[in-house]
Amino acid sequence: MNKWYLSFVCLFSAPYATAALDLASGISLNTLNGEVVESVEDAVFTSGENQLVLDYTGYLSDKGKREFISTVPYIMVVNVPENADVDIDLLSRKYAKIEKNVDRELPIFSISVNGDDAEVVQEVLPPSQGALPYSDIPQLVKDYNQERGLVFDSGKIRSLKEELAAVQTGAVVGATVAADSTVQESENTLQLKLWYSRASEEERKAFQKWLIDQK
Repeated sequence: MNKWYLSFVCLFSAPYATAALDLASGISLNTLNGEVVESVEDAVFTSGENQLVLDYTGYLSDKGKREFISTVPYIMVVNVPENADVDIDLLSRKYAKIEKNVDRELPIFSISVNGDDAEVVQEVLPPSQGALPYSDIPQLVKDYNQERGLVFDSGKIRSLKEELAAVQTGAVVGATVAADSTVQESENTLQLKLWYSRASEEERKAFQKWLIDQK
């Protein structure tokens, strides 16, 4: 494995920290928190939750032979504290095992933080339509996050849709902010709904007056 020492920079002037990342041979880090990573040494993490897109290209063992495989990208969230050692490898070096897991959209990576196995949910990054479904991974990550209402916030990846559902308790908070699951909502729309659902009656009246004044 090649070890690179990375700078973990937390938002809002958090302390500067260093961490070591080991990527096994053949594993590529495509994006980190939605941004393209040209080379591992250029990667910058936040201290906390980080969204990674990884894939593997190389040769694996297959009944005494070496078989080539190039996997689809997987998207996942890894919680990385300051001054951590992160090791990423394949779950197996057997071609049949990795091919089987990819076909079934099961995890293929093994991730450890400071020597301890990390429980990480790994999903196949949903492809686009067309002959080159993974030609624009950053856009696919953006679409993935927008569809799920995920936003990055100071080392925490928040689900605005889940937070909104939790505070609404099933009630419609008003026609202006009524949820419509059939429409793909922007991050700003979800933020507005969340803030509105949490607001007091007086705050909502003040907000509605402000809306009228903008016309």
